[in-house]
Amino acid sequence: QAAILWCLILRRYFSIYYATVPVALIGLASWVYNIPRSQVVLTDNFINYYDPRIISLTIAVMMTVLFVPVGIYFLRAASWQSGMKGTVTSFMLGMMYVGIGLSVASEEIVAKQLVTPASAIVNLIIGALLLTALLAPWQLGVKLPAPVQTPAPPPRPM
Repeated sequence: QAAILWCLILRRYFSIYYATVPVALIGLASWVYNIPRSQVVLTDNFINYYDPRIISLTIAVMMTVLFVPVGIYFLRAASWQSGMKGTVTSFMLGMMYVGIGLSVASEEIVAKQLVTPASAIVNLIIGALLLTALLAPWQLGVKLPAPVQTPAPPPRPM
């Protein structure tokens, strides 16, 4: 996700390594810290995986920083698109990215876990938005114009 953020927004400002390496290191450190301290509980046929508070906050910040700007980029890009297909796809992708970033971040802060039975419904809705973004433009009947072909130059005399 850091590479996507860099490619769409940050590449004018610095190297990809400045975007991906810190995210990878923070993710690795969080994972190593989280392994012995997390809790797994089975309740009502649902696996609850609880993170320590510092990891929940780290995940919330990372999800917000990595997903929401990309979503805003796609939402803004919707107005730049020339056709309905591009506009719908960009808008739906923007909504999906913002939705995932904010829903996962808030779920981590409130419940100290990524997925709860209630958030699973939100995730399904976001997944449906993604599927719609990928499939709906093809159903709109939008056709791209054929590429313009330039005439071949006349043959040279020998």
